Amino acid sequence: GELVVSNGEYIVNVAGVSIKLPEDKQSVLKKQAEAGRKVTVGVRPEHILVSDAESKDAIKAKIDVCEMMGSETHLHAVVDEKDVIVRIQNVDMNSKFLRGQGRRGDIWLTIPSSLMYIFDNETKRNLFV
Repeated sequence: GELVVSNGEYIVNVAGVSIKLPEDKQSVLKKQAEAGRKVTVGVRPEHILVSDAESKDAIKAKIDVCEMMGSETHLHAVVDEKDVIVRIQNVDMNSKFLRGQGRRGDIWLTIPSSLMYIFDNETKRNLFV
């Protein structure tokens, strides 16, 4: 991804989607003047929201493997040729996934900006620490 400033606010561009960062992260970045960097976005697998419906704020992914792990399911997906793992509680999954349809189809991932980590690609440093 890339960290950019638009209208005075920091935004992360990831896989064609622009994600505005929350105020606490804005203030940290403004002190460091971090715009224009190539970055890697990190998020815990259980914090990624999954939908089978497209939305403008969601990143399109292709399911590669769907593993039922008891009370949760691990979705192994691909975004821009990069592997992504998503953990979903089975009670949160819609019937389409539970019936096995779409296990190889497209899904849309939403990353809550308050829960993301951003790492500088050059230094590997977490920009919020």
